Amino acid sequence: MNNDLRDALPPQTVGELLSCHGIDPTLFHTNAIELGPSGAYLTGLYHWLDEKNAETTHGQCQTRAKNCASVRRRTHQAEGGWSLFSVGVNRHGWPSHRQAFVGHRIHPSRRTPGPGGLRLDATGWDEINRGLTLPPLSLDGALDLLGEHGFTSTPETYTPEQSWLFVFQTPEVPVWIEESALKAMAACSIGQIAVGVNGINGWHQKGRSDRLMPALKLLAKKGRKIVVRFDSPGSSKSQSKNQARKLARRMESEGARNGGWWCWLPDKPGKTDDFVAALIKADAETKRELRDWLDAYVTTSDTNSNYRRIKGTWTTHQTKDEFNADDLLKVAETHRVIVLKGATGTGKSKAMLEALETLEAKTKAKFTVLGAYHRSPLVYKGAHEFGVKHLSAPPQICRKGWPP
Repeated sequence: MNNDLRDALPPQTVGELLSCHGIDPTLFHTNAIELGPSGAYLTGLYHWLDEKNAETTHGQCQTRAKNCASVRRRTHQAEGGWSLFSVGVNRHGWPSHRQAFVGHRIHPSRRTPGPGGLRLDATGWDEINRGLTLPPLSLDGALDLLGEHGFTSTPETYTPEQSWLFVFQTPEVPVWIEESALKAMAACSIGQIAVGVNGINGWHQKGRSDRLMPALKLLAKKGRKIVVRFDSPGSSKSQSKNQARKLARRMESEGARNGGWWCWLPDKPGKTDDFVAALIKADAETKRELRDWLDAYVTTSDTNSNYRRIKGTWTTHQTKDEFNADDLLKVAETHRVIVLKGATGTGKSKAMLEALETLEAKTKAKFTVLGAYHRSPLVYKGAHEFGVKHLSAPPQICRKGWPP
């Protein structure tokens, strides 16, 4: 037994999760997804039927028959879909041991045609979570995503709420906010701890659009890095950007730091799960392009802005003399990122410039150089050394030398 989604779902569904949504089934607990209409969903439908029939009066047999037919139709439509579950939260927002139903995803083959076709039926969802999804992680998933931050557990004692309690209590863990459960699971599959809300308006309390859900308020405390990431706007009337910006500001007002918001760009797959799925299925050239874009924009950085995939024990090389280009070129053969740390006058800029010129001569290609300095005089010095234009120079002018 793996105690992950491979044990709970047939191979065809596992393959669909991976190929269509970029979701790694090994990262999530067996109770994260249930195939077909779950008991929680059916209970919600029957409760809806009872409420609707209670509104009728004696003799309205036709109305009650239509209500019953609606339940039968929706139950049939739910076949082949996925009932989605979250780690439940209590009324104060803390993760608890209970399971929370957050909605039933209608399979694309059974959706009503047209733009208004129902994709996710929230009937019967948990009234405390209200669509907020804390993806139930498997033990392997929790150790993979949180082990570097100090999380530990054993197969005998682990339960999914343990990992989320650890996240809530550890502000050093960055968190992403996605606009659905599946997108949150896809984000986790590329190393990003993410929660899902029920659409772009699903982050506030019922009836109070100015108040965050208690769980989101808790996550924002103590300067945690929070990034809001919503789908690419489908039209000029879309409110995705406005709601992402509003949510990010609200999280910052509760204490979140070093985060922000953004929406997927129209020239890339417009949703998190679509992007991760495209990354998995892409050919080698496209995969390199997407990975480069992923490294540049979809970072998994913590408050110190280190990429998660390259964070860890950094190899160090010490020199007693000044830095030199040969040392840099040798290290560059096996490392993607090189940081030079030394006092003033140790030859850092000179070594970088000589290494850059050597690489350009070897590859017969020019490299982009971007210099960021913390004192304005260093801007002129850096531009002079590298032979590039400094931003304070007049437009369309590139001179090698000191400004007049």
